[in-house]
Formats: sequence, C-alpha cells, structure tokens
Amino acid sequence: MRKIPSLNAAQKALAIKHGILHSQVLDARGLTFKERKAALAAGSYLAAVHGRECCANGHTTDLWSTSGHCVVCHPQNVQMQKKHSASGLVYIACSARTKLTKIGITEDEIDCRIGYLRSQSYAGTDDWKLYFCASAHEIGKVEGALKLQLQVFKVPTPQLRALEWKTSHEVFSCLPSKAKRELQKLLDKQPIHRRRPSSPET
Repeated sequence: MRKIPSLNAAQKALAIKHGILHSQVLDARGLTFKERKAALAAGSYLAAVHGRECCANGHTTDLWSTSGHCVVCHPQNVQMQKKHSASGLVYIACSARTKLTKIGITEDEIDCRIGYLRSQSYAGTDDWKLYFCASAHEIGKVEGALKLQLQVFKVPTPQLRALEWKTSHEVFSCLPSKAKRELQKLLDKQPIHRRRPSSPET
C-alpha cells in the first residue's frame, strides 16, 4: 500500500474545496500509467499527486483526478468520481407513451427522482413510472456496466442541462424487464437489499 502524500498549502486548499480527504489522495509519483491505474482501482481514491504541472494551462498545484485530468481545469471529474463510488439506488423507469426505458442512479429518495423526470419531461415525455430499484455499492460502476449490457438498445436523447444542450445516454428501447434482468445479474455480485416499487409496471 502506497503512502499518503504530504500536501502543500495549495493542494490542501484545493482538496478541501472539492471535498477530497487527505486519505483519498494517492501518491502516484514515480508510477507508470499502468501502475497508477491499478493503484487507483485498488483504493478509494478521488485524486492523485503525479509530481508534474498541468501542461494545458500551467497549473502547478499537481492534483489530478482519477481520470488523469488537472483538478483545477476539470473539477467536475472529482464530483463524477464521487458519484461513481457512492452507495445509493440504481433504478429502472419506463414510459408507456414512448415505450422507452430509462436507467439511472440517485442518492436521494426515489420518488423525488421520478418526480424530477416527469417535471422535466425527460426524453420528451412526462409519464415516467418506477419499474424497479435496488440499493447498491459503487452505483456509478453498476450503472456503467448496465449501460454496456444494453448498448444495442441505446437511444441518444438531447437534454438541456445548465442552459446547454447535451446528449444523454440513459434511455433505451428495450423492455424494462430486460433491463431488470441485466441489472440483477450485476447486483448478484455484491451484497444488496433489493426493493420493488409498490405497484411495479410490467
């Protein structure tokens, strides 16, 4: 196990700003790309010290996200990693009107999340209903694996986020029962407490 690096004042301030604990910083100095990737995967890290400055913008803070990006330039990557590693709910929602299935994750109450999808007319419809959800560890990793299993059914969907149109990859043209079967295979690999909605859609 590698030592936790000593952080200078600038690194400490940046870590505190983005909610990174000292123990979540890997000392990756002297490691090859392959070694660094393996070390990050083996621990619960959110950032790393590489021993070099940012080439793009010359930042000398030397604090990098697990994806290898400067935290000053790309702070959103730290938040994405937090979400990836968090415990919470993986859910499957369905729309009777469009015959589409949505998969997603949330750390909030599931009713709030489904209500949000309806209020935003996600993927052009406001009739989303919860089909299935389950609590899990590393919900972002589970969601990513599920998307990979369903990629042949993927329906790229334009979504307005922070006043900018972006493409969402969380909607699929398969039956929700298909998504549920694939999700259960993934969840069987970790200890979970599965939960069904009181009136699941079929």
